[in-house]
Amino acid sequence: EAMLTQDPKKRCSIANALKHPFIAQSYSRSPRGGVSSADDFDRDIVAKLRRFHAAPALARLGSLALAHMLGAHEAGLQHHTFRSIDATDNGAITVPELACALA
Repeated sequence: EAMLTQDPKKRCSIANALKHPFIAQSYSRSPRGGVSSADDFDRDIVAKLRRFHAAPALARLGSLALAHMLGAHEAGLQHHTFRSIDATDNGAITVPELACALA
């Protein structure tokens, strides 16, 4: 809840948010093999969260609905699959990356 507080003075810091179990567990394993250290996480997470925030409301709603419907195993598979297709590791799959994955 501290991450969702609108008042910046009451909101937890980004350093504390990155230590939250949800965030830490999301980046505790490298999708491209091996186990990452606690300091080895996606450094672009803030930019990706900003892109999510800037997305149209319907797109955000769809993403959240899909995320909540997936079980832990399915979510892990989806995350791994997405990261393996995202060759540039920028959080988006381009047409050439998708074509390469489907070839």
